[in-house]
Amino acid sequence: MAIQKIEYKGVTWIDIPQPTVMDIEYLRQNFPFHPLDIEDLLGNLQRPKLDEYDDYLFLVVHMPVFDKARRVTAASEVNLFVGPDYLVSLHKGELWPIAKLFDSVKSSERLQAENLGNGPGYLLYKLIDKLVDNCFPLVYKIERNVQEIETKIFESKVRETVFELSVIRRDIIAFRRIIKPQIPVISRLEYLKSRIINEELEIYFSDISDHLGKIWDSLDDLKTITESLNDTHTSLTSYQTSEVMKVLTTISVIMLPLTLISGIFGMNVRVPGEGTVHAFWLILGLMVFVVVGMVVFFRRRGWL
Repeated sequence: MAIQKIEYKGVTWIDIPQPTVMDIEYLRQNFPFHPLDIEDLLGNLQRPKLDEYDDYLFLVVHMPVFDKARRVTAASEVNLFVGPDYLVSLHKGELWPIAKLFDSVKSSERLQAENLGNGPGYLLYKLIDKLVDNCFPLVYKIERNVQEIETKIFESKVRETVFELSVIRRDIIAFRRIIKPQIPVISRLEYLKSRIINEELEIYFSDISDHLGKIWDSLDDLKTITESLNDTHTSLTSYQTSEVMKVLTTISVIMLPLTLISGIFGMNVRVPGEGTVHAFWLILGLMVFVVVGMVVFFRRRGWL
């Protein structure tokens, strides 16, 4: 079993980084958890929620983790049981904010007194606060990517810009999908009145709610910016395409009378000037005159 434990003056923090069936069976035998909550631990990704019981709280929260291979933010589930004298945290995979907090608390009696000495409710606040604070570097990374796209959008690398912009938009959408359901869950903790979460912790969970609000606002702004950049890029691409089409159309229109002239004099019938020495130069001069005349006409009309 990968169960890690810290005990301080009657308060216990149990952390299970990669829960197995044996770990969950240990919880079933040693804690009064509802069978439905145990079943949630065995299932796939659950929706964020807060279940309140008489003797414990059960929280499911999702934390954003950037997937470098897919270049998108994915949800990492964290399950939390909070009782009168314990906190049990389960998470699939290593979440470095939890691992860092656990290791630092385990190695420092001062941090044990600060985090566990104030009860499991305060420890819950510290844990969620660390997870939420970890969201800000991910948001800042997206902001830097958006700024890079702003500088590239007027360059000629159309395909690269479109791809990067699409990746960023997908990342923002995935991030928003993770953060949005956390907001009501944390808000419930802010106003929850129980013997586990006392009124003194209300201001602490309110601070976390403010942080989530800032993250959501930042993601909302980034979503608006990327949509505007996409519209700008689409307009620039349409303008460039229009300019190319205008040039190609002008060339086609100019070539049309030249093709007509060469077709007329290329017919297998007798035409004026046939067999004369200067016929070629006269036809060539006629073509040049037609080209110059059409260019002058197009410029006066403002088409060139």
